[in-house]
Amino acid sequence: MDINFTKSFLKHMLRKTLYVNDLQDIDPELSKNLTWMLENNMDDNDLGYDFSYTIDALGKIITI
Repeated sequence: MDINFTKSFLKHMLRKTLYVNDLQDIDPELSKNLTWMLENNMDDNDLGYDFSYTIDALGKIITI
């Protein structure tokens, strides 16, 4: 049986460290955009990204 795994999957199976550029073979556009974000100085509001999420914990709304 001939099976081709992505580089990132193989690295994960071998317990190797994964990096943003390992996404290249899965999602080239996401890899390119994340690399750009890492290489460029950005303020919190430059792109409007908000890496928070909101949960309802027994009726109390918590934003993390």
